[in-house]
Amino acid sequence: MRDPVHPYTKSLLAAVPFPDLDRPLDFKALRKNGAADKQNWGKTFTAEHDDASELAYADLGDGHLVRARKGADAKELR
Repeated sequence: MRDPVHPYTKSLLAAVPFPDLDRPLDFKALRKNGAADKQNWGKTFTAEHDDASELAYADLGDGHLVRARKGADAKELR
């Protein structure tokens, strides 16, 4: 994944460990972020009434899709 846009995806990729002893895992940072908590994703990536039908996949090009509110401008998602 070259350029993640969705907050949850960004957090997942940030959690991937590197085989580098000089870069230890920071489990506290992962808990603080609350990646699975939709309230931390921002309005663009969550349904207003917690109704999944309010969301759609926005095409960012080159096969990169991100789930966001219907009508979200792909340019603004980057």
